[in-house]
Amino acid sequence: KCLPHYDPASCWSGDTLPSFRYWKIRDFAYAYRSKLVTPSKIAEQIITLVEGCKYHKAPTPLLISFDAEDIRKQATASTQRFKEDINLVKLEHSG
Repeated sequence: KCLPHYDPASCWSGDTLPSFRYWKIRDFAYAYRSKLVTPSKIAEQIITLVEGCKYHKAPTPLLISFDAEDIRKQATASTQRFKEDINLVKLEHSG
């Protein structure tokens, strides 16, 4: 009980994604368990963002190493675990 009460459902309105804000692990866990979004969908959004940033000459790179196919593979496996309700890692299903 170290954390204050937090209801991730309060950030969702119907079928739309919440407006921009910093997501917490509990937000992702809630969204995945509630089938509002999948790890694969979030991974694709992140891949699109990172790949779009590589064309801008930032003074510091966003990531040192980035393998989109590996991210897709991990997200697909996580999506399947959520479908089958397999708790591989406590953190993945935290909330």
